[in-house]
Amino acid sequence: MTIGNGVTSIGSSAFHKCDGLTSIIIPDSVTSIGSSAFSNCSGLTSVTLGNGVTSISDYAFRYCSGLTSIVIPNSVTSIGYYAFYDCDGLTNVTIGNGVTSIGYYAFYNCSSLTSIRYNGTKAQWKEIRKMSGGIPAITIICTDGEIFNN
Repeated sequence: MTIGNGVTSIGSSAFHKCDGLTSIIIPDSVTSIGSSAFSNCSGLTSVTLGNGVTSISDYAFRYCSGLTSIVIPNSVTSIGYYAFYDCDGLTNVTIGNGVTSIGYYAFYNCSSLTSIRYNGTKAQWKEIRKMSGGIPAITIICTDGEIFNN
């Protein structure tokens, strides 16, 4: 599914439990992804986020077990609580350097996730406000080296 360029936000629970949804392209015109917008979309395997997205709300992609990879663009400043909770298929995550906060348990129970790429420096990573359990104990690969996140 491709969302039209005139759309500026994806509302809460907009695609909640759409098991038949396998791929979504979100254009640059979209600035926010609402709470539970794509939660429980177990067939979702591909998500492309546009460069206009600034926030990923709570539970946005929770229980998307088919999702294997996500690139969060530099435009995103906040990742909500439980945003990618229990996405056990996630193996590749890239977080843009615009992120300033990561909510509670944002990537919790993503059992296949062993590292996260961060498009910023180790010093920038340390400045991000990370709520309890937001990032599991994994390796963060920054532009200037690695950090073991614990």
